[in-house]
Amino acid sequence: MKLSSLMVPAKLLFVAIFAYVVWQAWIFFRPRPREYVEAELGAIQMVCGDVADALAQAVSNKTVFGVAHFANDPSDAFTRTMKAALGMNPEWQVIEQSVIQKFLTDITKAVTDATSLEEVVGAGRRVGIDVIVVGRVVSVEETGIGARAEAQVHVYDARPGQWLLQKTVSQEWEPGVEPKFEVAPARKARKLHVIWRFLMWAGFVVLLPLATPFVTHWAVERKTNWASFGALAAYTAADVLVALLCSGFRLIGMAHGLGLVGALLVCAAYNYYVCERIAAR
Repeated sequence: MKLSSLMVPAKLLFVAIFAYVVWQAWIFFRPRPREYVEAELGAIQMVCGDVADALAQAVSNKTVFGVAHFANDPSDAFTRTMKAALGMNPEWQVIEQSVIQKFLTDITKAVTDATSLEEVVGAGRRVGIDVIVVGRVVSVEETGIGARAEAQVHVYDARPGQWLLQKTVSQEWEPGVEPKFEVAPARKARKLHVIWRFLMWAGFVVLLPLATPFVTHWAVERKTNWASFGALAAYTAADVLVALLCSGFRLIGMAHGLGLVGALLVCAAYNYYVCERIAAR
């Protein structure tokens, strides 16, 4: 595994990195919806958990749910969380198809304003939706020690033709209060102190190629540029994936994007150095 054998694949890697930097710059300078902080996400999860619990009392059989985009929810945090909360019930199915989502987007205003209800119910039946869930985010804001979320939620069962829920649901999250469900396991990683997360990631980066020398030996035996590049890329991709996991898969702004690129370059250089040492033995 010599440096010359990796020149062509390395050029492709640097082109990919440059394209990523340009993409991150575009993302940084374009208008973005507000990102909710950890406490606000906890409050949103508590609201959606309460809605799911209330519906569990009224819907006990197999049911197909359609969750429309919540009004005043530019980052889709409430909408995604509501889908996740309903999806926790093994008896319920949450529709995800794009065509049906377009239909749900179109009827959000009609349901929340209680207009053209017959048309909405008929359209829901035609696309196979049993229960339609729509709503409007009233507020999501930090409090002194936590956060508070409030939303108007309207749930209509198209089968018997009746409202299951029409109410404003609000909840407050405080430190030490666990939501009823986790939208993403990566949230648990963000609860650790940043130093511990960095040390865990650095330890993974250092030990991965040392603990798997057979990957380097496999690449050397193949004696091809692509085998060597593939081994190096696999190590680096694993390092970056763990870095994203430790950050909770949240990259906000140019600084985080450039930090990820820097981590990628450092990992690639370290993996190349260790693989060269292992191949020379």
